[in-house]
Amino acid sequence: MGSTHGRLNSPGEIAITEIAIALPVQGGWIRGVAESCMLSIRAVPNAPRNQIVGWIGDELKVKVHAPPVEGRANEELCEFLSETLALPRRAVRLVRGDKSNRKVVRIEGLRLPGVRARLGTGPTSLKPRGHPGSG
Repeated sequence: MGSTHGRLNSPGEIAITEIAIALPVQGGWIRGVAESCMLSIRAVPNAPRNQIVGWIGDELKVKVHAPPVEGRANEELCEFLSETLALPRRAVRLVRGDKSNRKVVRIEGLRLPGVRARLGTGPTSLKPRGHPGSG
Protein backbone atom coordinates (compact mmCIF):
# COMPACT_ATOMS: atom_id res chain seq x y z
CA MET A 1 0.00 0.00 0.00
CA GLY A 2 2.96 2.36 0.53
CA SER A 3 2.32 5.99 1.39
CA THR A 4 -1.35 6.27 0.48
CA HIS A 5 -2.10 8.29 3.61
CA GLY A 6 -5.80 9.00 3.28
CA ARG A 7 -5.96 8.80 -0.56
CA LEU A 8 -8.44 6.77 -2.55
CA ASN A 9 -6.85 3.48 -3.72
CA SER A 10 -9.77 2.13 -5.67
CA PRO A 11 -13.47 2.99 -5.82
CA GLY A 12 -14.89 2.87 -2.29
CA GLU A 13 -11.55 2.11 -0.57
CA ILE A 14 -9.59 4.56 1.56
CA ALA A 15 -6.25 3.69 3.12
CA ILE A 16 -5.97 5.14 6.62
CA THR A 17 -2.48 5.05 8.05
CA GLU A 18 -2.98 7.35 11.02
CA ILE A 19 -5.87 8.32 13.24
CA ALA A 20 -5.33 11.30 15.49
CA ILE A 21 -7.45 13.74 17.40
CA ALA A 22 -6.76 17.43 16.86
CA LEU A 23 -8.00 20.21 19.14
CA PRO A 24 -7.73 23.94 18.50
CA VAL A 25 -5.90 25.93 21.17
CA GLN A 26 -4.58 29.45 21.29
CA GLY A 27 -1.86 29.74 18.68
CA GLY A 28 -2.42 26.42 16.91
CA TRP A 29 -3.61 22.84 17.19
CA ILE A 30 -2.74 20.00 19.53
CA ARG A 31 -2.78 16.46 18.15
CA GLY A 32 -3.14 13.15 19.93
CA VAL A 33 -4.90 14.32 23.07
CA ALA A 34 -7.52 11.60 23.53
CA GLU A 35 -6.88 11.31 27.30
CA SER A 36 -6.67 14.95 28.33
CA CYS A 37 -8.83 17.96 29.07
CA MET A 38 -8.70 21.68 29.61
CA LEU A 39 -9.81 22.92 33.00
CA SER A 40 -11.01 26.46 33.75
CA ILE A 41 -9.64 27.63 37.09
CA ARG A 42 -10.48 30.58 39.34
CA ALA A 43 -7.28 30.92 41.40
CA VAL A 44 -7.00 32.67 44.76
CA PRO A 45 -3.34 33.25 45.77
CA ASN A 46 -1.99 34.02 49.27
CA ALA A 47 -4.42 31.62 50.95
CA PRO A 48 -3.60 30.07 54.36
CA ARG A 49 -3.35 26.66 52.65
CA ASN A 50 -3.83 25.02 49.27
CA GLN A 51 -7.48 24.09 48.84
CA ILE A 52 -9.96 22.97 46.20
CA VAL A 53 -12.96 25.14 47.10
CA GLY A 54 -15.30 23.55 44.57
CA TRP A 55 -17.02 23.95 41.24
CA ILE A 56 -18.67 27.21 40.32
CA GLY A 57 -20.46 26.26 37.12
CA ASP A 58 -17.77 24.89 34.81
CA GLU A 59 -14.98 26.69 36.68
CA LEU A 60 -12.98 25.16 39.53
CA LYS A 61 -12.11 27.53 42.39
CA VAL A 62 -8.70 26.74 43.88
CA LYS A 63 -6.88 28.54 46.71
CA VAL A 64 -3.08 28.41 46.75
CA HIS A 65 -0.75 29.41 49.55
CA ALA A 66 1.94 30.96 47.33
CA PRO A 67 1.89 34.65 46.42
CA PRO A 68 1.39 35.69 42.79
CA VAL A 69 5.03 36.67 42.40
CA GLU A 70 7.42 35.35 39.74
CA GLY A 71 5.06 32.52 38.79
CA ARG A 72 5.15 30.91 42.24
CA ALA A 73 1.35 30.73 42.59
CA ASN A 74 1.05 29.21 39.09
CA GLU A 75 3.68 26.59 39.89
CA GLU A 76 2.06 25.73 43.21
CA LEU A 77 -1.37 25.53 41.53
CA CYS A 78 -0.10 22.99 38.98
CA GLU A 79 1.75 21.01 41.65
CA PHE A 80 -1.28 20.95 43.97
CA LEU A 81 -3.61 19.85 41.16
CA SER A 82 -1.22 17.08 40.11
CA GLU A 83 -0.97 15.79 43.70
CA THR A 84 -4.74 16.01 44.24
CA LEU A 85 -5.46 14.20 40.95
CA ALA A 86 -2.71 11.61 41.62
CA LEU A 87 -0.94 12.48 38.37
CA PRO A 88 2.72 13.23 37.66
CA ARG A 89 3.61 16.93 37.85
CA ARG A 90 4.34 17.03 34.11
CA ALA A 91 0.69 16.05 33.44
CA VAL A 92 -0.62 19.45 34.61
CA ARG A 93 0.35 22.52 32.60
CA LEU A 94 -0.82 26.14 32.61
CA VAL A 95 -2.10 27.02 29.14
CA ARG A 96 -3.60 30.46 29.66
CA GLY A 97 -3.91 33.08 32.41
CA ASP A 98 -0.29 33.42 33.53
CA LYS A 99 -0.97 36.79 35.18
CA SER A 100 -4.70 36.45 35.82
CA ASN A 101 -6.76 34.76 38.50
CA ARG A 102 -8.77 33.10 35.69
CA LYS A 103 -6.65 30.36 34.21
CA VAL A 104 -6.87 27.40 31.87
CA VAL A 105 -4.91 24.29 32.84
CA ARG A 106 -4.33 21.27 30.63
CA ILE A 107 -4.61 17.91 32.38
CA GLU A 108 -2.91 14.98 30.59
CA GLY A 109 -4.05 11.47 31.38
CA LEU A 110 -7.65 12.25 32.40
CA ARG A 111 -10.77 13.46 30.68
CA LEU A 112 -13.04 15.97 32.40
CA PRO A 113 -15.39 13.34 33.93
CA GLY A 114 -12.34 11.66 35.51
CA VAL A 115 -11.09 14.98 36.87
CA ARG A 116 -14.51 15.74 38.35
CA ALA A 117 -14.70 12.26 39.89
CA ARG A 118 -11.26 12.56 41.51
CA LEU A 119 -11.91 16.05 42.83
CA GLY A 120 -15.43 15.31 44.05
CA THR A 121 -17.75 18.09 45.09
CA GLY A 122 -16.51 18.93 48.59
CA PRO A 123 -13.46 21.02 49.51
CA THR A 124 -10.05 19.35 49.47
CA SER A 125 -7.06 20.95 51.15
CA LEU A 126 -3.39 20.21 51.69
CA LYS A 127 -0.80 22.21 53.56
CA PRO A 128 1.79 23.76 51.26
CA ARG A 129 5.17 22.05 50.96
CA GLY A 130 7.71 23.25 53.47
CA HIS A 131 4.99 24.40 55.85
CA PRO A 132 5.48 23.26 59.46
CA GLY A 133 3.52 20.09 60.08
CA SER A 134 3.42 18.99 56.42
CA GLY A 135 4.71 15.56 55.43
